Amino acid sequence: MAIIFSVDQRINHLSPDRQYGAQGLEHAYTSDTNLDLTLCSCRIWVEDSNGKRISGGKSYHDCSYNSYGSNYHRILSFPNQTYTVYAKVLASFEETKKRGPFTGDTCFHIHGNVDNWKFEQVTC
Repeated sequence: MAIIFSVDQRINHLSPDRQYGAQGLEHAYTSDTNLDLTLCSCRIWVEDSNGKRISGGKSYHDCSYNSYGSNYHRILSFPNQTYTVYAKVLASFEETKKRGPFTGDTCFHIHGNVDNWKFEQVTC
């Protein structure tokens, strides 16, 4: 039996964050990143103002563009607080990109290749 994932299921698969934060509070903010790299894996995470990771995993995942339709997105949700978003591309010599601090919803676009990639804030 074959299992077929729809685009919506894959988006949810790439966004495994829980519905509630560590304190059991409903999420107030989201960070939505358009994944548009050329054959790359990346990791995207969010830290609070004390440098504690509050959303996003420590492992890398596929961040390549989708040549068959809309790009996939990495959507992270977390409690209402000041935060900073980080991005890192696997095997890249470029430094980790840091954006923030923020106190509301944000959207980003990660694009390029392993040797030359950008992580830019865009309009949601």
